[in-house]
Amino acid sequence: MGERRSITREVRIFGALYCALFATISLAWIIRDLNNVVDGADLWWVWVNVPYQADADGVAASSYYDLILLVLYVVTGLSARRSAVAGSALVTVAVVTIALRLPSLWNLHADWMDGLLPSGTATRAQLTCWSAVLASVALLAAVAGSRDAGRQTPPAVAQGYGAAPPTRPAGPTPGGARTAFVALGGIGLVLIAWQLYFVQELDGDTYQRIFTGERSITSILGQPYAWLAWTVAFLALVAGALASGRDPRARPLGLVAAFLVTAHGASGVSHDLKLSFFDHLNDMSASRELFTYTCFVELLAGLVALLALASPGPGPGLVPGSAAGWGPPPVPAHRPGHPPGPAETGRNPAAGHGAPPLPARPPRPLSPPPPLSPPPSAGAPPPHPPGRGRAHPRQAGGRRPSGGSGGASGG
Repeated sequence: MGERRSITREVRIFGALYCALFATISLAWIIRDLNNVVDGADLWWVWVNVPYQADADGVAASSYYDLILLVLYVVTGLSARRSAVAGSALVTVAVVTIALRLPSLWNLHADWMDGLLPSGTATRAQLTCWSAVLASVALLAAVAGSRDAGRQTPPAVAQGYGAAPPTRPAGPTPGGARTAFVALGGIGLVLIAWQLYFVQELDGDTYQRIFTGERSITSILGQPYAWLAWTVAFLALVAGALASGRDPRARPLGLVAAFLVTAHGASGVSHDLKLSFFDHLNDMSASRELFTYTCFVELLAGLVALLALASPGPGPGLVPGSAAGWGPPPVPAHRPGHPPGPAETGRNPAAGHGAPPLPARPPRPLSPPPPLSPPPSAGAPPPHPPGRGRAHPRQAGGRRPSGGSGGASGG
């Protein structure tokens, strides 16, 4: 069954409303911060983890990834009603939402946050994160349930009489799949290698703080650096592996992963430019210099993967097992010992429910009718054609009649 039939119309509507709701919430947090800063650029520097006083209280609520989620919600919400891969796109966005909102659930309730936030702001932030995580879990369950129900639906019922057979959406091009595999898989391995290096170089408490966000996040809804790096690396690896198989459902995941890799790299480049790291490369250690260049590599890898996956491959094909062409499947001939088909029972197979039955037809004889007279014996002449009178008694091999018959003949 094709992807277009894999989720129901109700799930598509639910996904569109989900995207609209949380896009509005993300936009509201961004507008809240923009109204509290003197210059909009100040908020950008806070987003990319540059220590900066964003508002009068010294605390920014939104994060850089509120902007990223806003873009994902808008694009996914607009395509959820009609896209052939809407199910995969909704699942990907829900997983990303959970990954980006989950750290705030423990940071907003942590003891070190007491007294740092106004009570109203902290409550709204908690409601935002809890509702996003719970709604994302509900969306994942709805998509999974819809797909299970779609698999159990008979193909004839799901396809419908008189409708085109379901088609499989187009996957990435062969060259695009290989490029995405190299770009996303490669940068995912690089990010994991750097995190393993930091685990070895930093003491346990320091790495724990940058992983959990304890006293290290720069905004209320911000994400810890190490948590974010592991999330982007994991999504890049999975998307790269699936893209190599040219699975059509892997395109939404690949595009989202490439977008996150691009955003993560752009954040690192902005951070290093603001702090003038590139003016002091000669004063850095080899590892710090290499890490600085890694941000450019990550930004380039994300852009390459986006371009590689943006163009779909060859046109969609039929789902295996579906009938080719339009209209209902052909009615098989009746075989002895099997139930009769729709045409033989008087039903119209090409019409839907409520259509009038076909006119009754007389049953076909199963064998030729018996002869009206005994077959002629061997050596006898053939009978006279019907309608031309009776055969002469001598021709029929009979005796000449006598008596009244002879008189009539003589007369």
